[in-house]
Amino acid sequence: MKKITLVSLFFNLYFIGRSQNVGIGTTNPTKARLEVFGAVAGGTTSAIFGSDGAGISLQRNVPSVGFNLYNPSVTKYMANGSAVLQLFDPSSGVMHFDLYPVGTANANAPAGLRTLSLYNTGQVSIRGAAPDGTLTVARGTATGGTALFWGTANASHFNYDDDETTYIRAGKNGSDVVLNDIAAGNVHIGNGNAKLGINILPDAPATALDINGAVTLRPAITTISAGFTVVNVGDRSYIDLTRGFPAGLGNELSITLSNGLRNGQVLILAGDESNGSSGPKLFNDAGGNVKLDDGQVFTFRANHTMMLLWTGTRWIEVSRSLNRV
Repeated sequence: MKKITLVSLFFNLYFIGRSQNVGIGTTNPTKARLEVFGAVAGGTTSAIFGSDGAGISLQRNVPSVGFNLYNPSVTKYMANGSAVLQLFDPSSGVMHFDLYPVGTANANAPAGLRTLSLYNTGQVSIRGAAPDGTLTVARGTATGGTALFWGTANASHFNYDDDETTYIRAGKNGSDVVLNDIAAGNVHIGNGNAKLGINILPDAPATALDINGAVTLRPAITTISAGFTVVNVGDRSYIDLTRGFPAGLGNELSITLSNGLRNGQVLILAGDESNGSSGPKLFNDAGGNVKLDDGQVFTFRANHTMMLLWTGTRWIEVSRSLNRV
């Protein structure tokens, strides 16, 4: 009997030494020095590591690591407490992290909450949201909404509370919120029927633009030289007209206006302080794009102003002021 045991031991050591691989649950360990196969029928956990009933488990099929979680046939807790499952799907290339609530040792675990998914395309999904962008976040159930970003003193909320309002705030009192500060960048608000309120909270805006406070139009400075000059209005609503010629040549100067950009554009023309008693002259143009109230001419002396409205075909005078020089 002793001879048979020694022979068996010899052959086992011989084959282990030749193969250098050890298999548990498999007779052909070819992929690694130690291969552990879970039972094909009746369980999916291949190995458990830990002490005092808690630890981690390595699970088969969809490769998984269970923290305080194992799977003999259904998912169970190792010990009292919460649990986590990290799993990878080789067919889709996605790694998921599922979190479980507090449970009891050896009790069946409920369905986990999928908190984070990492895709082999570089996308990240939070709380099971479909990965449309590089980062996609599904809304939670708490009042905090989809996302909460804290600064030093203030927080920005996305989809806050039941009405899912979004608040974008600077992190500290006195800080700024800057939107699209790039060259030629546009900022769009609304899509036809939205209303914008400035300094009117807690009231809702009553019109497309509802402002509680002053409005300032920054002027474009246009210097008028002797002769006929076209004033390029562009996207301005306030243009300061400065005569760049000797006072004696004031009667030789006239101007015309370029077309407006959109029906309803308002334009204020002002005579610069330096113009004195002479300045550029705007003539009524019956066949052109300017229609003055008196059908004559207006001279932009110092402090003289005129308001016009673009109707789509011409500038119509709305009002004028003949302030003293």
